[in-house]
Amino acid sequence: MLLGASAAVYAVSLAGMSLLQASSDADLAASRQPYMDAVARSRSANDRLEAAITKANTDARALVAAYAAAGDDVAAYEARLDKLASLVADVQGSAAALPTRISLPKVTVTAISTSRASSSAPRTTTKTTASGR
Repeated sequence: MLLGASAAVYAVSLAGMSLLQASSDADLAASRQPYMDAVARSRSANDRLEAAITKANTDARALVAAYAAAGDDVAAYEARLDKLASLVADVQGSAAALPTRISLPKVTVTAISTSRASSSAPRTTTKTTASGR
């Protein structure tokens, strides 16, 4: 019986210690909760920051591609402008070789009378055998 009573006292003291330990663990967890909340907020802010950096990186890559395409376009336009400048230089050289003034011959215009009395068909004396005569 002494052994049973001793085991019962031990079990009650063990239960009391467990209760005290559980209460202490709950108090400790409650005291650490603000820090856990801060860690969760920091993790969330870090995730948002990572997403923003990833988006900025994607936007920067797209900008680099657009800049490269614009550079290619500029190079093509420069080549076309060089050809145009060469053509303009050729035209300017040709224009410079032309005389500054050209004398055109005078044209005399004579009026022709169209009255019926004075107009007649021209005379011909030629015979052809085309009509069989």
